Amino acid sequence: MPERPTTARSDLCCGEIVRLAKLETVTGLPNRSTRTDRIERALNGARRQRSTFAIPFGS
Repeated sequence: MPERPTTARSDLCCGEIVRLAKLETVTGLPNRSTRTDRIERALNGARRQRSTFAIPFGS
């Protein structure tokens, strides 16, 4: 029977999978899905607080 991974090792692997899913592997920057999620959260928060927010953009 194969050895089951320890909880710490399993948590580490799970964290690595989540990190790889949310970040671009070459740059380490948030990918499009993560950026969209963060913008939506900021927009919803601003709406709840009846405030504004800005998205800095550079090329």
